[in-house]
Amino acid sequence: MFSEYGKVDRVLMGVSAGHNGAFRGFAYVIMEAKESAEALIKIERLRFKQSTIIIKKCREQEKGNNSEDKVPKSRNSGPKGSDSASK
Repeated sequence: MFSEYGKVDRVLMGVSAGHNGAFRGFAYVIMEAKESAEALIKIERLRFKQSTIIIKKCREQEKGNNSEDKVPKSRNSGPKGSDSASK
């Protein structure tokens, strides 16, 4: 499905079952080329079977002292008036 837009490098999935046992979750689809990722982001939604897949750009992460320690950036981490809060 995503390969229509370019080569998929890898997919990371988070899976959980809702209260009715239906799949609920998320996935990170890492595209090989930045242009492919940007094309997918512009689409915003894809239909797959009876589900709608919502496509969003992943927020940037900051690395801590330990390279495995990753903390999502705060949406309001930039100085007042900067455009970092709108990302």
